[in-house]
Amino acid sequence: MIARECRNRFLLLTASLLLILTVLEVAVRFSGYQSLAYLHNGRELLLRASANADMVYEMTPGVSVRAWDAQVDINSLGYRGEPVLPESDAPYRVISLGDSITFGNFLSVSDTYSYQLQTLLQKSIQGAEVINLGVGGYDTVQEVALFEARGAAYHPDLIVLGFCLNDIAIASFNLEYIERAERYRTSWLFRSRLMQWINDQIDRLRIAQWSNARNELGHFNAEYRNQKKPLINQDPLLDSLFNAMPSEHPSAWYASADRVDRLRYAFDRLGKAAEAQNTPVLIVIFPWLVDREGIYPHALAHQLVAHEARRAGFDVLDMTEPFMLQGMALLQLPNGDAVHPNALGHRLVAEKIDAYIQARRSLD
Repeated sequence: MIARECRNRFLLLTASLLLILTVLEVAVRFSGYQSLAYLHNGRELLLRASANADMVYEMTPGVSVRAWDAQVDINSLGYRGEPVLPESDAPYRVISLGDSITFGNFLSVSDTYSYQLQTLLQKSIQGAEVINLGVGGYDTVQEVALFEARGAAYHPDLIVLGFCLNDIAIASFNLEYIERAERYRTSWLFRSRLMQWINDQIDRLRIAQWSNARNELGHFNAEYRNQKKPLINQDPLLDSLFNAMPSEHPSAWYASADRVDRLRYAFDRLGKAAEAQNTPVLIVIFPWLVDREGIYPHALAHQLVAHEARRAGFDVLDMTEPFMLQGMALLQLPNGDAVHPNALGHRLVAEKIDAYIQARRSLD
Protein backbone atom coordinates (compact mmCIF):
# COMPACT_ATOMS: atom_id res chain seq x y z
CA MET A 1 0.00 0.00 0.00
CA ILE A 2 2.73 2.43 0.99
CA ALA A 3 4.75 1.47 -2.08
CA ARG A 4 1.73 2.09 -4.31
CA GLU A 5 1.18 5.52 -2.72
CA CYS A 6 4.83 6.45 -3.21
CA ARG A 7 4.68 5.33 -6.83
CA ASN A 8 1.49 7.30 -7.47
CA ARG A 9 3.00 10.40 -5.87
CA PHE A 10 6.12 10.00 -7.97
CA LEU A 11 4.07 9.62 -11.16
CA LEU A 12 1.94 12.66 -10.21
CA LEU A 13 5.04 14.71 -9.47
CA THR A 14 6.64 13.62 -12.75
CA ALA A 15 3.49 14.41 -14.72
CA SER A 16 3.20 17.81 -13.02
CA LEU A 17 6.83 18.63 -13.76
CA LEU A 18 6.44 17.59 -17.41
CA LEU A 19 3.30 19.71 -17.68
CA ILE A 20 5.08 22.73 -16.21
CA LEU A 21 8.05 22.26 -18.54
CA THR A 22 5.70 21.89 -21.53
CA VAL A 23 3.82 25.05 -20.59
CA LEU A 24 7.11 26.94 -20.15
CA GLU A 25 8.40 25.61 -23.49
CA VAL A 26 5.24 26.77 -25.27
CA ALA A 27 5.39 30.14 -23.49
CA VAL A 28 9.02 30.70 -24.48
CA ARG A 29 8.30 29.79 -28.10
CA PHE A 30 5.15 31.95 -28.17
CA SER A 31 7.11 34.92 -26.89
CA GLY A 32 9.34 34.72 -29.96
CA TYR A 33 12.42 34.32 -27.77
CA GLN A 34 15.51 33.40 -29.80
CA SER A 35 18.19 32.71 -27.24
CA LEU A 36 20.76 31.92 -29.92
CA ALA A 37 19.96 34.78 -32.28
CA TYR A 38 22.94 36.81 -31.11
CA LEU A 39 25.09 33.69 -31.31
CA HIS A 40 24.05 32.78 -34.84
CA ASN A 41 25.13 36.06 -36.42
CA GLY A 42 27.35 34.53 -39.06
CA ARG A 43 30.33 34.27 -36.75
CA GLU A 44 29.79 30.57 -36.17
CA LEU A 45 30.14 30.03 -39.94
CA LEU A 46 32.93 32.52 -40.61
CA LEU A 47 35.31 31.22 -37.97
CA ARG A 48 36.78 27.86 -37.12
CA ALA A 49 39.34 26.57 -34.64
CA SER A 50 42.92 26.73 -35.93
CA ALA A 51 45.63 24.09 -35.79
CA ASN A 52 48.07 26.94 -35.15
CA ALA A 53 48.16 27.33 -31.36
CA ASP A 54 49.03 31.04 -31.49
CA MET A 55 46.27 31.88 -33.98
CA VAL A 56 43.67 29.97 -31.89
CA TYR A 57 41.00 30.37 -34.60
CA GLU A 58 40.89 31.50 -38.23
CA MET A 59 38.57 32.39 -41.09
CA THR A 60 36.74 29.55 -42.83
CA PRO A 61 37.61 29.54 -46.56
CA GLY A 62 34.77 29.82 -49.07
CA VAL A 63 32.06 31.04 -46.69
CA SER A 64 29.51 33.64 -47.81
CA VAL A 65 27.13 34.95 -45.12
CA ARG A 66 25.35 38.01 -43.83
CA ALA A 67 27.14 38.99 -40.62
CA TRP A 68 27.53 42.19 -38.58
CA ASP A 69 24.94 43.91 -40.80
CA ALA A 70 27.05 43.39 -43.92
CA GLN A 71 27.62 40.83 -46.64
CA VAL A 72 30.82 38.94 -45.83
CA ASP A 73 32.52 36.71 -48.38
CA ILE A 74 35.62 34.77 -47.40
CA ASN A 75 37.62 33.67 -50.41
CA SER A 76 39.11 30.24 -51.02
CA LEU A 77 42.39 31.33 -49.37
CA GLY A 78 40.68 32.28 -46.11
CA TYR A 79 40.49 36.08 -46.10
CA ARG A 80 38.13 38.85 -47.19
CA GLY A 81 38.55 40.23 -50.72
CA GLU A 82 39.67 38.88 -54.07
CA PRO A 83 42.00 35.87 -53.68
CA VAL A 84 45.63 36.47 -54.64
CA LEU A 85 48.05 33.60 -55.00
CA PRO A 86 51.36 34.15 -53.18
CA GLU A 87 53.35 33.28 -56.29
CA SER A 88 51.58 35.88 -58.46
CA ASP A 89 53.50 39.01 -59.46
CA ALA A 90 52.59 42.51 -58.30
CA PRO A 91 54.54 45.75 -58.67
CA TYR A 92 53.69 46.67 -55.08
CA ARG A 93 51.99 44.59 -52.39
CA VAL A 94 50.71 45.48 -48.94
CA ILE A 95 49.67 43.00 -46.26
CA SER A 96 47.09 44.39 -43.82
CA LEU A 97 47.03 42.75 -40.40
CA GLY A 98 44.53 43.57 -37.69
CA ASP A 99 41.34 42.72 -35.86
CA SER A 100 37.67 43.49 -36.58
CA ILE A 101 38.47 47.08 -37.59
CA THR A 102 40.81 45.91 -40.35
CA PHE A 103 38.46 43.06 -41.24
CA GLY A 104 35.65 45.60 -41.59
CA ASN A 105 32.87 44.65 -39.20
CA PHE A 106 29.58 46.35 -40.21
CA LEU A 107 31.09 47.45 -43.55
CA SER A 108 31.02 46.19 -47.11
CA VAL A 109 34.40 45.01 -48.33
CA SER A 110 34.70 48.08 -50.60
CA ASP A 111 34.43 50.38 -47.55
CA THR A 112 37.39 48.83 -45.68
CA TYR A 113 40.62 50.79 -45.59
CA SER A 114 42.48 47.93 -47.27
CA TYR A 115 40.18 48.04 -50.31
CA GLN A 116 40.20 51.84 -50.44
CA LEU A 117 43.99 51.87 -50.11
CA GLN A 118 44.31 49.50 -53.08
CA THR A 119 42.11 51.83 -55.15
CA LEU A 120 44.29 54.81 -54.23
CA LEU A 121 47.56 52.98 -54.85
CA GLN A 122 46.49 51.79 -58.27
CA LYS A 123 46.29 55.40 -59.42
CA SER A 124 50.07 55.67 -59.09
CA ILE A 125 51.12 51.99 -59.18
CA GLN A 126 49.15 50.01 -61.72
CA GLY A 127 48.46 46.51 -60.44
CA ALA A 128 49.22 47.31 -56.77
CA GLU A 129 47.62 44.88 -54.32
CA VAL A 130 46.46 45.17 -50.73
CA ILE A 131 45.65 41.87 -49.05
CA ASN A 132 43.37 42.14 -46.02
CA LEU A 133 44.32 39.50 -43.43
CA GLY A 134 42.26 41.13 -40.66
CA VAL A 135 40.40 38.71 -38.37
CA GLY A 136 37.81 39.87 -35.86
CA GLY A 137 38.86 39.50 -32.24
CA TYR A 138 42.55 38.92 -32.93
CA ASP A 139 45.18 40.39 -30.62
CA THR A 140 48.65 41.36 -31.81
CA VAL A 141 50.23 37.96 -31.16
CA GLN A 142 47.53 36.25 -33.24
CA GLU A 143 48.04 38.78 -36.05
CA VAL A 144 51.79 38.14 -36.09
CA ALA A 145 51.23 34.37 -36.06
CA LEU A 146 48.91 34.73 -39.06
CA PHE A 147 51.54 36.73 -40.93
CA GLU A 148 54.18 34.09 -40.22
CA ALA A 149 51.85 31.28 -41.30
CA ARG A 150 50.37 32.88 -44.44
CA GLY A 151 51.25 36.51 -44.97
CA ALA A 152 55.00 36.06 -45.28
CA ALA A 153 54.51 33.88 -48.38
CA TYR A 154 53.35 36.99 -50.27
CA HIS A 155 56.71 38.77 -49.74
CA PRO A 156 55.00 42.15 -49.28
CA ASP A 157 56.59 45.52 -49.88
CA LEU A 158 54.90 46.84 -46.74
CA ILE A 159 53.26 45.32 -43.67
CA VAL A 160 50.49 47.44 -42.14
CA LEU A 161 49.29 46.40 -38.68
CA GLY A 162 46.09 48.09 -37.54
CA PHE A 163 46.25 48.42 -33.76
CA CYS A 164 43.10 48.76 -31.65
CA LEU A 165 43.46 49.68 -27.96
CA ASN A 166 41.86 46.41 -26.83
CA ASP A 167 44.56 44.40 -28.61
CA ILE A 168 46.73 44.47 -25.50
CA ALA A 169 44.19 42.46 -23.49
CA ILE A 170 42.17 39.30 -24.02
CA ALA A 171 38.96 40.78 -25.34
CA SER A 172 37.61 38.20 -27.81
CA PHE A 173 35.29 35.32 -26.98
CA ASN A 174 35.15 34.10 -30.57
CA LEU A 175 36.50 30.61 -29.94
CA GLU A 176 34.09 30.19 -27.02
CA TYR A 177 31.19 31.29 -29.25
CA ILE A 178 32.26 28.84 -31.96
CA GLU A 179 32.35 25.99 -29.47
CA ARG A 180 28.98 26.96 -27.97
CA ALA A 181 27.32 27.19 -31.39
CA GLU A 182 28.63 23.75 -32.27
CA ARG A 183 27.40 22.32 -28.97
CA TYR A 184 23.94 23.80 -29.47
CA ARG A 185 23.84 22.57 -33.07
CA THR A 186 24.77 18.94 -32.37
CA SER A 187 22.97 18.21 -29.09
CA TRP A 188 19.35 17.02 -29.23
CA LEU A 189 18.81 18.61 -25.82
CA PHE A 190 19.03 22.12 -27.28
CA ARG A 191 16.12 21.55 -29.61
CA SER A 192 14.15 22.75 -26.62
CA ARG A 193 13.89 26.54 -26.55
CA LEU A 194 13.56 26.38 -22.78
CA MET A 195 16.80 24.44 -22.44
CA GLN A 196 18.44 26.98 -24.74
CA TRP A 197 17.27 29.78 -22.48
CA ILE A 198 18.49 28.07 -19.29
CA ASN A 199 21.86 27.19 -20.79
CA ASP A 200 22.18 30.65 -22.29
CA GLN A 201 21.81 32.32 -18.89
CA ILE A 202 24.45 30.01 -17.44
CA ASP A 203 26.81 30.61 -20.37
CA ARG A 204 26.48 34.39 -20.16
CA LEU A 205 27.64 34.23 -16.55
CA ARG A 206 30.44 31.85 -17.46
CA ILE A 207 31.69 34.09 -20.27
CA ALA A 208 31.70 37.13 -17.98
CA GLN A 209 33.68 35.13 -15.43
CA TRP A 210 35.95 33.85 -18.23
CA SER A 211 36.71 37.40 -19.34
CA ASN A 212 37.52 38.55 -15.83
CA ALA A 213 39.66 35.49 -15.18
CA ARG A 214 41.60 35.73 -18.45
CA ASN A 215 42.42 39.38 -17.86
CA GLU A 216 43.29 38.96 -14.18
CA LEU A 217 47.05 39.49 -14.07
CA GLY A 218 47.87 36.26 -12.28
CA HIS A 219 46.06 34.20 -14.90
CA PHE A 220 47.33 36.41 -17.73
CA ASN A 221 50.94 35.96 -16.61
CA ALA A 222 50.57 32.21 -16.19
CA GLU A 223 48.94 31.69 -19.58
CA TYR A 224 51.30 33.94 -21.52
CA ARG A 225 54.54 33.45 -19.63
CA ASN A 226 56.19 32.30 -22.88
CA GLN A 227 54.86 35.31 -24.82
CA LYS A 228 56.54 38.12 -22.95
CA LYS A 229 59.67 40.17 -23.47
CA PRO A 230 60.53 42.12 -20.30
CA LEU A 231 62.91 45.05 -20.51
CA ILE A 232 66.48 44.37 -19.44
CA ASN A 233 67.19 47.98 -18.53
CA GLN A 234 64.86 50.52 -16.96
CA ASP A 235 62.91 52.78 -19.30
CA PRO A 236 62.12 56.13 -17.63
CA LEU A 237 59.54 57.12 -20.26
CA LEU A 238 57.70 53.83 -19.84
CA ASP A 239 57.71 54.21 -16.05
CA SER A 240 56.28 57.72 -16.31
CA LEU A 241 53.55 56.52 -18.66
CA PHE A 242 52.61 53.69 -16.30
CA ASN A 243 52.30 56.12 -13.39
CA ALA A 244 50.27 58.69 -15.34
CA MET A 245 47.97 56.26 -17.19
CA PRO A 246 44.24 56.96 -16.66
CA SER A 247 42.30 54.31 -14.79
CA GLU A 248 39.38 54.25 -17.22
CA HIS A 249 38.85 51.56 -19.84
CA PRO A 250 40.75 50.79 -22.05
CA SER A 251 43.68 52.94 -20.87
CA ALA A 252 43.83 51.05 -17.56
CA TRP A 253 45.24 48.01 -19.37
CA TYR A 254 48.31 50.08 -20.31
CA ALA A 255 49.34 50.66 -16.71
CA SER A 256 50.44 47.01 -16.59
CA ALA A 257 54.08 46.21 -17.39
CA ASP A 258 53.05 42.56 -17.87
CA ARG A 259 50.66 43.38 -20.70
CA VAL A 260 53.19 45.70 -22.31
CA ASP A 261 55.78 42.92 -22.09
CA ARG A 262 53.49 40.76 -24.25
CA LEU A 263 52.94 43.61 -26.70
CA ARG A 264 56.73 44.05 -26.91
CA TYR A 265 57.07 40.31 -27.55
CA ALA A 266 54.57 40.54 -30.43
CA PHE A 267 56.29 43.56 -31.97
CA ASP A 268 59.71 41.92 -31.61
CA ARG A 269 58.43 38.77 -33.28
CA LEU A 270 56.89 40.75 -36.13
CA GLY A 271 60.12 42.71 -36.48
CA LYS A 272 62.12 39.53 -36.96
CA ALA A 273 59.67 38.20 -39.55
CA ALA A 274 59.76 41.51 -41.42
CA GLU A 275 63.54 41.79 -41.22
CA ALA A 276 63.90 38.36 -42.78
CA GLN A 277 62.21 39.79 -45.88
CA ASN A 278 63.63 43.31 -45.59
CA THR A 279 60.06 44.62 -45.35
CA PRO A 280 59.11 47.82 -43.49
CA VAL A 281 56.29 47.77 -40.95
CA LEU A 282 53.75 50.54 -40.35
CA ILE A 283 51.70 50.44 -37.14
CA VAL A 284 48.38 52.29 -37.56
CA ILE A 285 46.91 53.18 -34.15
CA PHE A 286 43.12 53.51 -34.13
CA PRO A 287 41.69 55.79 -31.45
CA TRP A 288 38.61 55.02 -29.41
CA LEU A 289 35.91 57.18 -31.04
CA VAL A 290 35.43 59.50 -28.07
CA ASP A 291 36.03 63.21 -27.57
CA ARG A 292 35.86 64.94 -24.15
CA GLU A 293 35.41 68.62 -25.02
CA GLY A 294 38.17 68.54 -27.59
CA ILE A 295 40.45 66.28 -25.54
CA TYR A 296 41.16 62.66 -26.41
CA PRO A 297 41.26 60.67 -23.12
CA HIS A 298 43.51 57.79 -24.20
CA ALA A 299 46.47 59.71 -25.61
CA LEU A 300 48.95 58.20 -23.13
CA ALA A 301 48.03 54.67 -24.23
CA HIS A 302 48.73 55.70 -27.83
CA GLN A 303 52.05 57.20 -26.76
CA LEU A 304 53.02 53.93 -25.10
CA VAL A 305 52.10 51.82 -28.15
CA ALA A 306 54.02 54.19 -30.43
CA HIS A 307 57.02 54.05 -28.10
CA GLU A 308 57.09 50.24 -28.24
CA ALA A 309 56.54 50.21 -32.01
CA ARG A 310 59.48 52.53 -32.61
CA ARG A 311 61.59 50.46 -30.24
CA ALA A 312 60.93 47.54 -32.62
CA GLY A 313 62.01 49.65 -35.59
CA PHE A 314 58.53 50.32 -36.98
CA ASP A 315 57.00 53.49 -38.35
CA VAL A 316 53.84 54.76 -36.66
CA LEU A 317 50.69 56.38 -37.99
CA ASP A 318 48.45 57.58 -35.16
CA MET A 319 44.98 58.38 -36.48
CA THR A 320 43.90 60.40 -33.43
CA GLU A 321 44.55 63.86 -34.89
CA PRO A 322 42.93 63.18 -38.29
CA PHE A 323 39.92 61.63 -36.57
CA MET A 324 39.62 64.50 -34.09
CA LEU A 325 39.80 67.05 -36.91
CA GLN A 326 37.05 65.22 -38.77
CA GLY A 327 34.99 64.81 -35.60
CA MET A 328 34.79 61.54 -33.67
CA ALA A 329 30.98 61.49 -33.75
CA LEU A 330 30.99 61.70 -37.56
CA LEU A 331 33.17 58.59 -37.75
CA GLN A 332 30.95 56.38 -35.60
CA LEU A 333 28.68 53.74 -37.05
CA PRO A 334 24.90 54.34 -36.74
CA ASN A 335 24.83 52.03 -33.69
CA GLY A 336 27.13 54.40 -31.76
CA ASP A 337 30.01 51.90 -31.71
CA ALA A 338 33.06 53.60 -30.17
CA VAL A 339 35.52 51.05 -31.56
CA HIS A 340 34.78 50.49 -35.26
CA PRO A 341 35.06 53.51 -37.58
CA ASN A 342 32.58 53.91 -40.41
CA ALA A 343 33.46 54.05 -44.12
CA LEU A 344 34.58 57.68 -43.82
CA GLY A 345 36.99 56.73 -41.03
CA HIS A 346 38.40 53.95 -43.19
CA ARG A 347 38.82 56.38 -46.07
CA LEU A 348 40.85 58.72 -43.88
CA VAL A 349 43.09 55.80 -42.90
CA ALA A 350 43.53 54.73 -46.53
CA GLU A 351 44.49 58.27 -47.54
CA LYS A 352 47.08 58.55 -44.75
CA ILE A 353 48.65 55.18 -45.58
CA ASP A 354 48.73 56.07 -49.27
CA ALA A 355 50.51 59.36 -48.44
CA TYR A 356 53.00 57.42 -46.31
CA ILE A 357 53.71 54.98 -49.15
CA GLN A 358 54.13 57.76 -51.70
CA ALA A 359 56.56 59.56 -49.39
CA ARG A 360 58.62 56.38 -48.92
CA ARG A 361 58.68 55.67 -52.66
CA SER A 362 59.88 59.20 -53.41
CA LEU A 363 62.92 58.57 -51.18
CA ASP A 364 63.83 55.24 -52.80
